[in-house]
Amino acid sequence: EVQAGSEVTVDRLRVRLDVCRSPEDNAQHGTMAFVEIWDTKHEGQPAAFSGWMFAESPALSAMDHPRYDLWVMSCTTSSGEAAKAKP
Repeated sequence: EVQAGSEVTVDRLRVRLDVCRSPEDNAQHGTMAFVEIWDTKHEGQPAAFSGWMFAESPALSAMDHPRYDLWVMSCTTSSGEAAKAKP
């Protein structure tokens, strides 16, 4: 889990979540997030991925990495409730 506007490191990936949007009923359909991902093994290199990821269609905009696969599942608020989509 990553909070919007923050970064986490998982193994050697540094993941920044800028925005996460989800339908009001928190259905997977329509959930999308803008993320940036860096491989810390290659510091100083451009991000391994920077863009929108879509829960419904992970292959539509996927990170191309030989070792890791990362995708968006859903968005939640700090209270654990479904996040509301912004217009």
